[in-house]
Amino acid sequence: MTEFLQDIFAYYGLDWLTMFLGLWGSYLITKRRAVGFAMLFCSSLAALAVAMMSGQYGFIAYNTISMAIACKGYLGWSRQDVSATV
Repeated sequence: MTEFLQDIFAYYGLDWLTMFLGLWGSYLITKRRAVGFAMLFCSSLAALAVAMMSGQYGFIAYNTISMAIACKGYLGWSRQDVSATV
């Protein structure tokens, strides 16, 4: 049982945080909430930390790109909201 718990929290729970924030962010985007992009950014940031701890360079690149896409999505969505109200 102790080994199981060590395996689950091998990355200080950041991998679980990544999953939770990613799913929550995706859900918020389906509900047309721009804050979902912020959740996806945080998810990618946590995943980046896990990838750095485990030395997975492909995932480091992926999460860096994913964070940039989340920023672009948030900024694009915010501009769309502003232009819709004008």
